[in-house]
Amino acid sequence: MVETLRNRNFTLLWLAQLISMTGDWVIFIALPIYIYEQTGSVLATGAMFISNLLPRLLVGSVAGVFVDRWNRKRTMIIADFLRAAIVIVLLGAIAAEQLWLIFPLAFLESSASQFFNQAKNAVLPQLVKRRQLVTANSLNATSENLTRLIGPPLGGALIGILGVSSVLLLDAVTYAMSAALIMLISVSRRPDDTAGQQGTVGIWTEWLGGLRLVAHNRRHSAVFISVGTAMFGLGILNALMIVFVAEVFGGGALQLSSLLAAQAGGGLAAGLLLSQLGRNLQPSRLIPLGAVGMAVLLVAIVNSPNLAFAIVLTAVLGAPIVAFFVSAQTLLHRGVSDAYRGRVFGAFSTTQALTMVGGMGLATLLGDWTGVLPLMHVAAVAFVAAGAFAALRLFPRSSEETLDSERPARIR
Repeated sequence: MVETLRNRNFTLLWLAQLISMTGDWVIFIALPIYIYEQTGSVLATGAMFISNLLPRLLVGSVAGVFVDRWNRKRTMIIADFLRAAIVIVLLGAIAAEQLWLIFPLAFLESSASQFFNQAKNAVLPQLVKRRQLVTANSLNATSENLTRLIGPPLGGALIGILGVSSVLLLDAVTYAMSAALIMLISVSRRPDDTAGQQGTVGIWTEWLGGLRLVAHNRRHSAVFISVGTAMFGLGILNALMIVFVAEVFGGGALQLSSLLAAQAGGGLAAGLLLSQLGRNLQPSRLIPLGAVGMAVLLVAIVNSPNLAFAIVLTAVLGAPIVAFFVSAQTLLHRGVSDAYRGRVFGAFSTTQALTMVGGMGLATLLGDWTGVLPLMHVAAVAFVAAGAFAALRLFPRSSEETLDSERPARIR
């Protein structure tokens, strides 16, 4: 871990992500609270969350095409400044009491984030050595869980004490700070710059090229299917967690926050541990182990005798979740050639969002009919299926296959 953090370029990117994601979580919590306070409408509050989610479905994959065409460092800087500008406009809309503008502006901000995220994922292997990828992804997971712990309570406190304007100003400042840090990164010219040299009419062809790369590569498609299946289960959990806490433990917002904080804390600890052990870990084996661990712990949480025990188990649950997703990210970083990395990670983000929405939709439609607990067990089955599929498709059958799987894949 220390060696990776001594890498100036990676540390600059890591700090930029930590700062900007803290602002993201602050505004992600604060804006829906503000919308509900102003309108009293559950529909309007839900529309706020949808405005943030839709770009992952509609923009994420296409953003990857342009990330493979453009300079990735410049793309991240421009995306940060765009997000800061959109937040300032949002601040003006709220000051003018034009609440309807919040939804399209939130959509635009989230769309700009798709370009930033795909560029960040695509550039990471250029900043660290191959053997440091597990550690780098683990440190990224650590920062994500840290911001989940810091951002929501900070956003709630700011909007309660200083009002929504303070939240928006903070978010804009975090984007500007992120851009300043990324400007200091030194990125060598892409070694594999064969994609994205066509005109605008080639966007469709390039997008399909990224999808074909995933479909034709055994390991890439296995990662997509395994992670998509797990995200389906997580979608069920996200939709039912509030109801689960209320019906099983008689709790409310405070108890739910305790569970979410416990999971983030467990994920933070797991990220730090994985970053220390990175060199000795095999991602292809951690994916199925992480998925099965998620299933076992979820079943234990569902059948917990009390809330305190469930909170402890939820903290432990953070570890297999981090191991699962860090390993999936690392396999794609190692196996996808530079020229296709933006498109593959764009498609990966869209796949995760789509399958999560599917799980949430199933839970929403069937929750009242089946009850919460059966659907929670369906989520556990999804995790087992994700782990079993990964074990069948990702475990190398020979030392030669292990070496082949480490080579970046190209479309033949």
